[in-house]
Amino acid sequence: MDIPDFSALLASITRCDAVYEPDDAKARDCFQALDCKVVDRYCDNGHQAVAHYDPNGFATITIAGTRVSKGTLREHVGDLFEDIDFSPTSLSSAMKVADGALKGLNALYSWGLQQFLLDESIRVEGHSLGGQRSHLAPLFSPLTRLNRIIAWE
Repeated sequence: MDIPDFSALLASITRCDAVYEPDDAKARDCFQALDCKVVDRYCDNGHQAVAHYDPNGFATITIAGTRVSKGTLREHVGDLFEDIDFSPTSLSSAMKVADGALKGLNALYSWGLQQFLLDESIRVEGHSLGGQRSHLAPLFSPLTRLNRIIAWE
């Protein structure tokens, strides 16, 4: 039986907390303080993420969840709506996903994948709604490109 790498898991949840920082410069500073090399930051009304190299050098996309304690009122409302929107969207006859979690992910993953070299494998992590969105990464990236997905609730 494999023993979980608790220090790596703690580092992941710490990054998933830092990604909520709404101020661009402060968010970049938070990740740098966690020994991450920030490549870029993504923020729109419904999404917030940081593309970075983690302390071990792995290309990583960290996705924020529902921004209720930080950010603008528009972000709070938009995120809350997306978080509670469980309207099923059919992706195939056998697969349905919550519409709120799916909205806007094409743009986020398109941005995120472009931050790294085409031959780099990518790790994706997120908390809450960001965790749901992390699990949807295989819809937007070839499986061969995904190294690991971690979702926190």
